[in-house]
Amino acid sequence: MAGRNWGPGTLNNTHNKTAIGSSVVGQNGGLVFVFLVAATAALCIMYYGLGAQAFLSFPARLSDAADEDLVAFYRASDLLRQGMPERAYDLDVFRQPFVAVHQKLMFRNPPHFFLVIAPMAYVSYGVAKFITLLLIAVSLVVCARIARASLGMTFGLLASGAAYYGFTVLNISALPIAAIVFALFNAERRPLLSGLALAFATVKPQYGLLVPVFLVVGGYWRATGWAITFTLVAAVLASVVAGPDIWLRYLAAMASEPYTEYASFVAPGNLSIQSAAGKLGFGPGQRYALQLVGALTGAALIVLAKRRTGKEDWIAITLLASAIAAPHLLFYSWPLLCTALLILIGRHGVLPPLLQLAAGLLWAQPILGTMVFAFLPHLTRPYSIAITANILIVLAGTCWWLSNEQRNRPVSAQHPR
Repeated sequence: MAGRNWGPGTLNNTHNKTAIGSSVVGQNGGLVFVFLVAATAALCIMYYGLGAQAFLSFPARLSDAADEDLVAFYRASDLLRQGMPERAYDLDVFRQPFVAVHQKLMFRNPPHFFLVIAPMAYVSYGVAKFITLLLIAVSLVVCARIARASLGMTFGLLASGAAYYGFTVLNISALPIAAIVFALFNAERRPLLSGLALAFATVKPQYGLLVPVFLVVGGYWRATGWAITFTLVAAVLASVVAGPDIWLRYLAAMASEPYTEYASFVAPGNLSIQSAAGKLGFGPGQRYALQLVGALTGAALIVLAKRRTGKEDWIAITLLASAIAAPHLLFYSWPLLCTALLILIGRHGVLPPLLQLAAGLLWAQPILGTMVFAFLPHLTRPYSIAITANILIVLAGTCWWLSNEQRNRPVSAQHPR
């Protein structure tokens, strides 16, 4: 049997393969981060397999749908078709056709969301589900491509817990998040399109609370003007389509007990600052005071980042800060955080080792949290608090790292924008 040739050519090939592997890892955040992204993808694929029956089910009727948020949107669009859009905010009427698994659903989106979901009622639920899945996937790819993510990291995002919750819960958060990401990158060059994107993002306003700070600090007045204009036009069109009193019905519903109870409920899956404070025993007033402190801190970081970092880093910090400002932050909100991490990686390649670990864990939290909540229910409360802490640690660590990097860079190489 011929012996293996371990000559110079073989050694060079081995060296080249090692170099390529190191380059791939180095361009995607670093070894620890890549490992956690890959492990997350493997776990998510396993979960898709376990839930394939519901995930790949496209029933024609609403009553046959799985436990999916799209059910609420489809029901609201059907009420609009029937000429009763205001009933979407009347829980007794709204929930009438629902089977037991859907009885907890409510429609909390502002009235101009009717303009987005109006076509749903004219197709079967299965068709609406397929289109929604496609739009979520496209939105995630848009986030990855704008962030200049590699093909591998784009796949990593599509196989992440952020995507898993979008696809299985059928929550559309990825769409307004993609719109926000587009607007932040294009506010100067494409103010009209950015304004239109931000107007669309107001259908889920919790993700864009700090976007006005970004626009004002950046001096993006045209984008701001277009965003205000398109939002007002959408509000007026909603009154035309859904009735002149639809906004009063919406505001009255949001102030009514079922909706205020939902807003104040301390859910394990809500990873916002105010929810974490509630899990620690703080009362409603104290919780929202802490939430306000978080939002103001995030706003201050956006202002500082504008002065001390490049544009990509500034946008990444804006997205991370927007997450801590949101009063409701669930696992399907994770595209906001994952996109911020992809932007940092696209800009810098490798993250510092400790930040790699914190960022990798943050990337994995939707699927890790799902496993902890399912298999270790006694740890649900402390672990959900730890997830909120993970977000804060990544934001603080990112700011610290970028601040040090800017300080250590030669003056001639510093180009804050």
